[in-house]
Amino acid sequence: MAKKIDWTNHIIEFVTVVIGILLAFGLNNYNQTNEEKSRAVQHMDGIEREMEYNLKYLEKKYPYHKDLLDSLQLNPSNVYLSLQLASPKNNAWELAQNETFKRHSDLDTYYELAQIYGLQDVLNETNKNAGETMIHLNVIAPYYYISAGTKENAQKIVSDPTFKMITRRGWIPVFQDITNYELELINLYKDFLKRH
Repeated sequence: MAKKIDWTNHIIEFVTVVIGILLAFGLNNYNQTNEEKSRAVQHMDGIEREMEYNLKYLEKKYPYHKDLLDSLQLNPSNVYLSLQLASPKNNAWELAQNETFKRHSDLDTYYELAQIYGLQDVLNETNKNAGETMIHLNVIAPYYYISAGTKENAQKIVSDPTFKMITRRGWIPVFQDITNYELELINLYKDFLKRH
């Protein structure tokens, strides 16, 4: 005689196994989500610390560059400048460039950070170009001054298209860009840190 199959027990065992598996997946997803949220918070903490550092750093550099700009506007022939390049850090932002941070961050906050660090990249590139121009000019400027002989002639030389070509646009626009970017970043850092 054939054995009667106990379908009720089999169904109960099957449902129990499926529920166990689903609970294990759910618990695993819950733990993974919590771990990702924790990493996103760590990234944000790192970005905030980096911004605090960059804010202090730029607050030290900005007055010096502003004074140089003011000096150049009074005496455009002053080509003997000592440029103190300001290169804010972006290590924490670079580390945060991942899907986990994007997924667990507020979209507006992420967009704001991208704008801030984009402007920071522009400042760093402007500083790099200014530094290269400075090196080039410090080699060539003494020869211009030797040929100038007087302050009036130096003024003429600074206005000379060749001299402007060497300095690309002249120093005043370069320092205007640098000081404007630095001031804008200082304000963006302060605003962001105040709200977070």
